[in-house]
Amino acid sequence: MRRLSTRSFVYLALAAVLGGLTLGAASAATVTATLTTVEGVAVKANGESVTAGLFTLQDTADPTAYVGGSSSTDFVAFCVDLHDGIGLNEKVTWDVRSFSQEVEGALSRMFSTYLGGSLANASSLGNGDKAAMQLAVWEIVYDTGNSAYDLGSGSFNATGTDGQILNQAQDYLTGWAASPSSSIGLKKLVSEGTCCKPGKQDLLVQAVPLPAAAWLFGSGLLGVVTVGWRKKGGARLEAS
Repeated sequence: MRRLSTRSFVYLALAAVLGGLTLGAASAATVTATLTTVEGVAVKANGESVTAGLFTLQDTADPTAYVGGSSSTDFVAFCVDLHDGIGLNEKVTWDVRSFSQEVEGALSRMFSTYLGGSLANASSLGNGDKAAMQLAVWEIVYDTGNSAYDLGSGSFNATGTDGQILNQAQDYLTGWAASPSSSIGLKKLVSEGTCCKPGKQDLLVQAVPLPAAAWLFGSGLLGVVTVGWRKKGGARLEAS
């Protein structure tokens, strides 16, 4: 039987580590979860009365993929879609997609400024503040690149909403810190539906980052291979 060289063996180990790290991302092209709670208040959104606030969803299949929630299987989300609905205790499968760079950048700056970069911290807001942040999310999603952030005009408006909530939402749209040095992992869950079955509400979630230690381990393996190969002047090393 042909023996593997030490370099080949370590490369295989490295591939296994990195493959394990990326497998989750590859298998997370969809997510299935159940809406368990909505915490917020009634507002006006483009002339319609809707409940704005923070969603909590339960995902028992992949419970550590997204940020937030009071239990290990929960995650939190904001709505990004004014046209479709979703009911409490309804189970939905969404496609996982990315926001445009401009929209993701604006959302990331707002969450970094007011939530410390983690959607989980939205759980500690009062219901009025959760509704205000939801209004700010809609404004960013609908009006980034189209106009200044103004909740009284543009593609999205909240005219008719309680003044205190409206003022808080407008505050969330200003005073942002500098752009985050890296992405905070915001993703869009999309349910498009078909001609015979309407889609469900699209959501904004935050992916849990991969542990830095795992990437360091993979990098360490690569370093071992490189150093060993150089010491041997490129000679083949046979595993015993």
